[in-house]
Amino acid sequence: MRQGTQIQRDNVLGLDGFQALDHHVGEGFCRGRCDQIHPCFRSLKGTTFGGHLAGKSAKDPAKECQTMIWQHHHLPSVPSTNQWAMEWLRHTLPQGPVLFTTDHQTQGRGQRDRRWSSEAGRDLCLSLAIPVQAAWNPTLINMHVALAVRDLLAHHLPSSQSPGAIRVKWPNDVLVWHAGEHRKAAGILVENVWRGSQWSTTVIGVGINVGSSRLGRSYPAVSLAEAWHEELTPSDLATALAEEIVRRLEGGVDGLMEDYHDALFGLGEPRTFVVHERTWHGMFRGVNAEGQGRFEWSSQREAETLPPAEWLSSSEVQWCW
Repeated sequence: MRQGTQIQRDNVLGLDGFQALDHHVGEGFCRGRCDQIHPCFRSLKGTTFGGHLAGKSAKDPAKECQTMIWQHHHLPSVPSTNQWAMEWLRHTLPQGPVLFTTDHQTQGRGQRDRRWSSEAGRDLCLSLAIPVQAAWNPTLINMHVALAVRDLLAHHLPSSQSPGAIRVKWPNDVLVWHAGEHRKAAGILVENVWRGSQWSTTVIGVGINVGSSRLGRSYPAVSLAEAWHEELTPSDLATALAEEIVRRLEGGVDGLMEDYHDALFGLGEPRTFVVHERTWHGMFRGVNAEGQGRFEWSSQREAETLPPAEWLSSSEVQWCW
């Protein structure tokens, strides 16, 4: 690798509305070896990753599988799967999706660098590094990923619960219903890699509370085992989620905004929010294509203080549960 290749953390918003981190990489890179290589987990129809083989038939799973170039790295313990993926990208330009998983993430992080806790061997911690395609819009990545997590969890939803038991809380959480309220079961952190002025790779980090103990904590969280009394393991979900994310991203944006709004938590409900360190009462009304949230404010803290703006980025507002 040529001298000077590096990832620079800018601590800026990579998207207008959703909070993300952008990382810039120098011009040079060299390719490294992966620990495990899987041509595919299961064939994904219509994928363009890895290019198309000459004469490939869409009805030939074996040939279709060869176009995927999936790589899967797994370690027993790492500080952060996103950090691990970003370090890996210092030396490698991926040709297809690369999945990073661990049994124990010791320094997981979420939005605004908040700590994301997990229990060893009982929760899902993964990052998926995906080469960016020309038609992709970085503003919509979070929406695609949140819906992919929602769809995965819906496959395991007990028949006694309705689809509304799973909700997306803007911008980066997925909630499930338990004990009369929606509680946080999954979180998302998207980081982008830029090589010069080109957006080259997106790193999608997802944590899901699978079998850990979450009830009784200071914030409303729950694991799938606690909410659904179903025995799942992180390995049951990892590759299936990676596939679901790729499927969503490859599917384009048709119907995305409608699907996303249908899944949103708290729409039109009177709630309390913190905006620029002040508490305000209002209603969350939705999200635009730039990822900004729309709010309708119902009160002012002080007579001379104007309410917050109607449209806010996720870095400007916090939910009060």
